[in-house]
Amino acid sequence: MANFPFPLYSEDNEREMGFSNSLVELRNDIMKADGVIISVNEHNSNPSAYFKNVLDWLSRLERKFLEDTEVFLMSTSPGKRGGIGSLEIIEKLLPRFGATISTTFSLPSFNENFDSEKGITDSALEEMHKKALAEFLSKV
Repeated sequence: MANFPFPLYSEDNEREMGFSNSLVELRNDIMKADGVIISVNEHNSNPSAYFKNVLDWLSRLERKFLEDTEVFLMSTSPGKRGGIGSLEIIEKLLPRFGATISTTFSLPSFNENFDSEKGITDSALEEMHKKALAEFLSKV
């Protein structure tokens, strides 16, 4: 997302600057896809302001930017809840933009359950992730 630096959404910004080329490109890429994998981060049990801002911009450009799109929604955090607060909020929000949430996965205790070379280190969690991914892939 580093390629998509959007200012904080406001009607004034939209009126003065319109929609950036990078926003239009992101929307077009999303709308061309049969499915997307979204991993949401969490700040104090909520999605980050940056993520919410991207949704705000996209929905102003095209309200149903996720129409007919399957979504595999994931989250993680260093805590035992694995970003589930943010995941639950976004799981309820994305269908307003046309998304179909195919499946979800939350990885708790990221620092204990993930290795940058090995991936998910807890075998039960790894199996849950594989099943969720397979379910998503069967729908796209």
